[in-house]
Amino acid sequence: MMPFAFAELDRRAVEDPVSLIADFLRQLRSLLGNIIHETVEGIDFKEDLGEERELMVVALADADDRGFFPRSAEALPGARARLGDAGLEGRSLWAKFRFLEALSDQIRKGIRKALKYILDMVNAVLGSIKSALGAAGIVVDGVAELKDMVKAKIDLANDW
Repeated sequence: MMPFAFAELDRRAVEDPVSLIADFLRQLRSLLGNIIHETVEGIDFKEDLGEERELMVVALADADDRGFFPRSAEALPGARARLGDAGLEGRSLWAKFRFLEALSDQIRKGIRKALKYILDMVNAVLGSIKSALGAAGIVVDGVAELKDMVKAKIDLANDW
């Protein structure tokens, strides 16, 4: 499975952005777990993580224990009125997630560097989610910090 693939993207971006963004958060959790513990489309990034991989294992377990991913998703319905202002509904959301799917397809084709751009785009989406959630958005910081930790080490290992 690609890092990101969204069922009924066209319809959900307009009619059900909350479930679409929640789906993104679930897939992001899966992607980070696969980078740290397994492979992504057959590409093994564990060596890139080096000795710091064990720290990322701890950080991922902490994020899971604290429920950062589900708590972020659970806060979305209360932010529904602000999603549009944060670029998280309609054409804007569709474009962001379609771009993630396109980059994910590059990973499927074996292009390692696509992961850098996927994680950069993830950062932009997480920033929008945090903005839309207002005070509840603080839990998104835990997700973003874990993503940043993984991305920084992979960037450094590959001289990206």
